[in-house]
Amino acid sequence: MGGKTTDYTLYNKYKNLKMTKDITLTISIDELALLLNKAFLKNPYKDILTKIIIGNLDTTSVGLNQLFKALNGIDNNIKWKIGMNVLVKENMLYSSSIDKAKMKENGMIHQGWFKAHIYNIDLYNSYPISIKYYVINNNEEKVEHTQTVSLDYITEGEEWPYEPISSF
Repeated sequence: MGGKTTDYTLYNKYKNLKMTKDITLTISIDELALLLNKAFLKNPYKDILTKIIIGNLDTTSVGLNQLFKALNGIDNNIKWKIGMNVLVKENMLYSSSIDKAKMKENGMIHQGWFKAHIYNIDLYNSYPISIKYYVINNNEEKVEHTQTVSLDYITEGEEWPYEPISSF
């Protein structure tokens, strides 16, 4: 009973704090395999399952992270939703056909950020957020671009009307 009281007390103490800081935890593949083996404790094929799951998830940068979280009861939720407007770091505009100077002149890039709209989310991808946004190309035409970005390159943006040039 003391543990529940302590947990509840800690929850009340910290529930109003914004916990937006990430921490990095280092865990070896062997330690992760032990956790996975415990999850399959009664399964006679636990060693094969563990090897196959870890081997496949190790091919992506997010797979093992998501496995560790799942084994500890942490869901892979993100705050972003399809239809949200976001700000994206300017360095994600890496096409040589984009005229960044013109975009800055026209207020499309401000303080190192540009506006975009989330149109798809794939939580199992290293770059899970698919965005649409306008650019000015080298022919000085305003065109719509799409790309995927990692969570590290976006932040919440103010509301603004989004008028797609074409439907996807």
